[in-house]
Amino acid sequence: MDETGAGRRDAAPGTGHVRGETPGSSPAAGRVTSDRPVREEGREAHPCVFVLDKHGMPLQPCSPARARKLLRSKRAVVHRHTPFVIQTVHRFKTGDFVRAVVPTGKKAGTHTGRVAVRTKGSFNITTRHGIVQGIHHRHVRLLQRADGYAYTTEKEAGASPGIASGKSAPRSA
Repeated sequence: MDETGAGRRDAAPGTGHVRGETPGSSPAAGRVTSDRPVREEGREAHPCVFVLDKHGMPLQPCSPARARKLLRSKRAVVHRHTPFVIQTVHRFKTGDFVRAVVPTGKKAGTHTGRVAVRTKGSFNITTRHGIVQGIHHRHVRLLQRADGYAYTTEKEAGASPGIASGKSAPRSA
């Protein structure tokens, strides 16, 4: 026997190996094989989920936990199942307080109000003056998430001018 162990037969003939091989069945029969467990096929050491932006361009992969969080909060949708790929969506939801600055067209101007999200990527914005329909998402900027609180866009009535300017009001004696 040489120092590599070739030709070594410690096990009884016909007995199975740890991995279910018999001594003469493997291509490396007669040579020393490792007793290390073999990694299962199809499993990765660190699973990751591939991410696409809203235009379909790849972003950095994320962990499955972050992917579940994005899917649960509806900030992403499943794009593909094998391999698992998610795609981020427009980060607006109905009720968000937004400002749309439309440079040209019939709806040109600045519109501030609550948004109603459509599936095609255009929005309806409810302002103080009425509803503006069909605003594209590229013109919209988020001011406040729809978090259950009511926010006002007008100045409060009854505030004295001295307090609003940062100066203290004169004391009466």
